[in-house]
Amino acid sequence: MKVLDSPVLESVRPFISDNTVQLYQSLNEHQAFYMLDNMILTKFRKQISNLPLLLQAFHQSPVFLIPDVVLEESFRNIPTKERYNNYYFELFKQLSAKKQLYIISMDVKADYFFPKIAGLKFPRRTFH
Repeated sequence: MKVLDSPVLESVRPFISDNTVQLYQSLNEHQAFYMLDNMILTKFRKQISNLPLLLQAFHQSPVFLIPDVVLEESFRNIPTKERYNNYYFELFKQLSAKKQLYIISMDVKADYFFPKIAGLKFPRRTFH
C-alpha cells in the first residue's frame, strides 16, 4: 500500500498489516471491528501509561482498522522519521501486542461496507 511506503512510517510499519486476505479472514472470524481515526490515536498516545486499561473497553473484537488517509494524516502532522518514531512507536508496539492492526484503503472500505455495489458477498458486520 502506497501510504506504508512512506519513510516516515518506517518504525511502525512492522506493527501494521496490509494483508487484505488475512483481514477478511479475521473479520469473518470475529464479525466486529474498531476503526481508528487520528483523534483516537492521539488520545491513546497521550494516555500511553493507561493503554492496557483503555484497551479493555475494546473487548468486542481484536481487529483495529486504520484507514490509509488517517495514517497519511498522522505522518503529515509529524513529517520526520525521528519525530514520528518518538511520538508513535511505543503506541503501535503496545497496540499490536493486544490487537490486530490493519491499514485499509478507501477502495477496500467501499468493497467491504457496500458489498452489493462492489458485487461481493460478506456477512453483515458490527461497526464500533
